[in-house]
Amino acid sequence: MARLGVVLLASCLSICVSGSPCPSGTTRKVSLNGKLGSQEFPNMFFMENILSNISNPYEDVYLDISENAITDLPFQAFDSGIFQRVTSLNLSNNNLTKISGGLFNQFRCLKILNLDNNELEKISNDTFNDLSELVELILKNNALTNLPSGILGTGEENSTLRRFDASRNRIRFIDDNVFHEGLVFLKEVDLSYNYLEAFEPWPYIPMIPIYSNKRMFFNLQYNHISRFSNTLGWTKTREPNVIVDLTHNRLRYFRKENFSQYLAGQIPTVFDMDVMDLNVRDNPWFCDCGFHYLLMQLIDTFFYRMFHSFMTCDSPSEFKGYNFSYFFNHPDQLICNITERCPSDCKCQDRPHDGYILVDCSSAGEYADLPQTVPPGPLFLQLSHNKITSLSYRDYLQNITKLDVSSNNILRLEDSFLEKVTSLKYLNIRNNGLKALPSRIQKFRMSSVRFSGNPLVCSCDTIWLNDWVRRNSEDMSSDSLSRHLCYHNGHYLRLVDVTWNSLVCYRDIAISVSVVLGVLLIILIICTVVCCKRKYECKVLMYDIFRFHPFDKESCDNADDATKIYDVYLSMDRENEDIRLWVKDELLKRLEKKSKSRPVYKVYYPCRQDDFGDSIADQMVENINKSRRVLAIVNSSYLKNGWSIEEFDHGHDLMEKTKSGRLIVLQHGDLDLSAVTQEPLKTYLSGRQCLNVSDRWLWQKLRYELPHRYHKDYIFFNVNEAV
Repeated sequence: MARLGVVLLASCLSICVSGSPCPSGTTRKVSLNGKLGSQEFPNMFFMENILSNISNPYEDVYLDISENAITDLPFQAFDSGIFQRVTSLNLSNNNLTKISGGLFNQFRCLKILNLDNNELEKISNDTFNDLSELVELILKNNALTNLPSGILGTGEENSTLRRFDASRNRIRFIDDNVFHEGLVFLKEVDLSYNYLEAFEPWPYIPMIPIYSNKRMFFNLQYNHISRFSNTLGWTKTREPNVIVDLTHNRLRYFRKENFSQYLAGQIPTVFDMDVMDLNVRDNPWFCDCGFHYLLMQLIDTFFYRMFHSFMTCDSPSEFKGYNFSYFFNHPDQLICNITERCPSDCKCQDRPHDGYILVDCSSAGEYADLPQTVPPGPLFLQLSHNKITSLSYRDYLQNITKLDVSSNNILRLEDSFLEKVTSLKYLNIRNNGLKALPSRIQKFRMSSVRFSGNPLVCSCDTIWLNDWVRRNSEDMSSDSLSRHLCYHNGHYLRLVDVTWNSLVCYRDIAISVSVVLGVLLIILIICTVVCCKRKYECKVLMYDIFRFHPFDKESCDNADDATKIYDVYLSMDRENEDIRLWVKDELLKRLEKKSKSRPVYKVYYPCRQDDFGDSIADQMVENINKSRRVLAIVNSSYLKNGWSIEEFDHGHDLMEKTKSGRLIVLQHGDLDLSAVTQEPLKTYLSGRQCLNVSDRWLWQKLRYELPHRYHKDYIFFNVNEAV
């Protein structure tokens, strides 16, 4: 009869509880810790009786069944509505190897489930599906090898889960949909001390609100992660609200491709990398050329101090223990050794700070010509102290930026070879057997060519050497000039002293004069025709050579016009990184660098000078009004950028209405002009005076279009330089 009464009481409680809201009053702890098999708790089925003794229906229950050596939980153990009162269930420190399907169906109000320190090897994906109120799920210290999709819900509706701990397992794989967008309240994920080998963008998939007052913490410490991957196909579309701890893993090589795979292939900026908030300290980093990109991104930004202690080098051995901040002052030491396509007995290095790949075959002693294969990219080819007799054609000649073939056996250097090395900036041919130099060598400045130590022969056909040396003598010391000699009639002459008279190179004066006059007449006729057909180019040439600028002047170019502060305002697609790099590395250096031979301009560059606190539109209008010229750098993205088009139209309208300046258009890259419909931009792009980055006359034309500077400006800058 007593047993029957207990059963009836439990049934009544079940009916009362069924369909009722979860208890929200005080918490009653029911501790059965280590009591299984006792008189109070002889088996698992007595839990129902124990819970039935709690008379207050408003109390929620913390049920502790830990440390009972339980190996299996039958479904019937929790098959009662009385368990809806349980809000916290502790099953830790047992011997559970599996969880039966539907085991927790009755725990409708369960908020905390602790399965710590069991022997669980596998959990079904629907094990926790009925726990709609679950806030904490603790699975640490088990033997799990993977997390199946659906273990944390399906993502069809927002989950209440705030903490998930699966640390200290054997997890090697996480299915695609474990971390889904519906986990909007998730604040802590602990997957430390597992066997994960690749980082997937799991932390960034849950749609944690940006305005949330606490960021999610995703712990991946002490795994085996050595690479970044994106098999999930995730792409960053907003700023994540998560901190990811990847310390104490096996990350070794930094490459910008690690992040571009999360940006739809775009080159990552320092901001893109920063918002992902990855803590990658205490990894065995190999400090090589891959970090140079990150270093250049950080320099001159407010991220500089933030990344000062970014990480510590583990290798190569010469940098072991060095902090990342060391390379802020030694960026040239971030190099990569290359083995692929590297010639035998040579050392190949990618040296991004120097801007080339070094192929060092010096003193190899076995090369009689240029190597057949080299790594791709801009090259510094070092082949001194070999047995090279001639320089043959190779399919990589256009990639050579520096070439050192000194101390070889080269007897002849052909013009045809120099025509092929279109990117060559430095040439060392010292200590060879050259008796003459090719005339095409004049395209180089003498300071970029080393050719002493060759048995050059003075002749009337090489008088041009004297002119070449004299044109470049200002870059050379007297000692250097004395080392460049040629042999004539038993003695040596300095090239700077080789003249028609010194070599007794007489010519028939009448023939010479006739030839000269004939040539001048032909040149005059050609120049007349060219001037008629190429009027604009002729004006540019006249200004470039003689600084003669009688045409196309603007009233605002007068020095006394105090309303014009800037010479030129730059209009561009500010979001295009390639354009910004070109402006920084090429355009601004050309316009703002002091020089004796060309003027210096005052440039308004919005990316550098705009105040972030003011309206961009107001600043645009104000600074265009203060500029004598507006230079629009037009590329494909400029045409799609509404702000850039508005900036162009304002510059055009201002220059047309006020007649106080000029709008200059510079085309950057290829454009399909037939697809350009905006006016007046279309007219500018199709006009003859539209500049183009690929134009060899670009800088001469640009200086012609910019405000004219008088000689007093040069004197002013020269005085400053002297000071």
